[in-house]
Amino acid sequence: MRKLPQDSAFAAAKSRPHESASKHVSGEAVFLDDMPLARGELHVATAQSARAHADITRLELSEVWKSPGVVDVITYKDIPGSGDISPVFEGDLMLADDFVHYVGQPLFAVAALTFRQAKIACSRAQIEYKDRDAILLPQDALKADEFVLPTHTINCGDPQKAISEAPLHIESEFYIKDQEHSAKCPGYCVGNILGDFLGNVLRHFLGNILDLL
Repeated sequence: MRKLPQDSAFAAAKSRPHESASKHVSGEAVFLDDMPLARGELHVATAQSARAHADITRLELSEVWKSPGVVDVITYKDIPGSGDISPVFEGDLMLADDFVHYVGQPLFAVAALTFRQAKIACSRAQIEYKDRDAILLPQDALKADEFVLPTHTINCGDPQKAISEAPLHIESEFYIKDQEHSAKCPGYCVGNILGDFLGNVLRHFLGNILDLL
C-alpha cells in the first residue's frame, strides 16, 4: 500500500475545513476559464485505448511527431521515475505500458502549441492490439483468480467458529452492482505545484514520476 504524505491535513478524527471551501463560498476561487494563458504554455492531450482488455502489439508514433505544432511526445517508457500514480494501492499507471485494462486508458501524451493540435496529433498514431478474453462477471473472476486489488480480509474474533456453533444457519447470496465514480474533477486542468494541500500532493506525484524522491 502506498502511504499518503505524513501531513497534519491527513489526521483522522479532527474537524478540518476543506482546503478550497473559503475561496468557493467567497467567490475568490480561480477557475481555468478565469486564468490567462502563461507565456510559452503548452497544451497536453492523451491518446486513449480503443480496447477494454488487450495487449498493445504496435504503437507507431512517427506521424504523431510530424503533426503541426507538436513539441514533445511521451510514452510509458519515457517516464524516468515511477509511472504508477495510484493514490493508495499500486497499479494505476499514468500511461499504459504494453497492456490496456479499459477503454479510454491513456496510451501516450502529446504536448503541442494548442490543444487542438495535440488532439489531432494523437489521432495520427498507428495502434494495433491483440484482444484478451474479458472477464465481466464477479463469479468468473473468482474462478479465474482475477482481482482488481489483492484480497484483504478483516476478522473480528473467530467467525468460522461462531458460524459453526450458531443455533440457526441461513444460506443465501447477494450481488452488489458496480458503481460509477461520480467525480467532480474537471476534464481540463493546469498543473500548479505552488499553493496549499493540492500543491503538496502534486509535488509528491511529480517527485515520484521524475525520480526526484
